Amino acid sequence: MHYTIEHESSHSLRVRLDMKKIDPVLADILRCDLQTLPEVQKVIAYPSTAGLTIRFSGDKKPALEKLSKLSQDDLVFVKGLMETPGEETYFDMEELKRRRIDPVLKKKMRKRILAEAAADVILPAPVQIAYHAYQLYRLEAFGKAPD
Repeated sequence: MHYTIEHESSHSLRVRLDMKKIDPVLADILRCDLQTLPEVQKVIAYPSTAGLTIRFSGDKKPALEKLSKLSQDDLVFVKGLMETPGEETYFDMEELKRRRIDPVLKKKMRKRILAEAAADVILPAPVQIAYHAYQLYRLEAFGKAPD
């Protein structure tokens, strides 16, 4: 992520991300990820201004290195993994980057997504609603999506 150091002291930094604002959930994920570093004592996120205050003991370099390695796509990916927003969850971004989806599963998912998108584009609205209601019924009744 690109950022600008707005203010710096011996034990804290105020950083502004290069964006106007950030989604509060993404800001919380970023805050939690930075707080996993042993040097970092506390991180305060300001989503409306895309700012962070980082309080640390010792060296500030690990926090700045981690911040520069992260991308907004990483945060969005983690947001998608979270089942219950608002609950504090800690993820190791490096581990998530190393994970790979099985190619066979990826191919199935791609076909499924394309079929869903085509159905949403082609079918008229009442049929779309009925189709999605059927999918919800199957999911509730059998615990799996229809094939």
